[in-house]
Amino acid sequence: MTDPKLNTFSKEEALRIERLGSKRILRILKIDLLSITTLLERYFVRAPDIMSLDIEGLDFAVLQSLDFGKYRPKIICVETLTYSENNTGQKLENIIELLKQNSYRVYADTYINTIFIDDYAFNRGQPRPMKTI
Repeated sequence: MTDPKLNTFSKEEALRIERLGSKRILRILKIDLLSITTLLERYFVRAPDIMSLDIEGLDFAVLQSLDFGKYRPKIICVETLTYSENNTGQKLENIIELLKQNSYRVYADTYINTIFIDDYAFNRGQPRPMKTI
């Protein structure tokens, strides 16, 4: 994108941003993607304590695919506002509901990002015991 902060893996999101007016797609690259669970299995022994997501349009899909039983960050910071050029972005309630359903609570909100904390970690000061496989 002409503004690299808006680079995305989502063709639909890139086209939506372009339709808004001033930002343009500069280049399209073919990139192999990994699911979040595969990425964590390959490169982490356990879940990171803090996970921050800003994937321009794919945050919900990534969170939906996360195996919360196996990989459970204590804190998740995720962009929960759609991009707009005129401050009319929509709050992504589906992300908030998904994380609440998985026993995370809203700890703070910066308007653009929402910070969630694992209920167990919040109440006990430590991560929830993981299932053994």
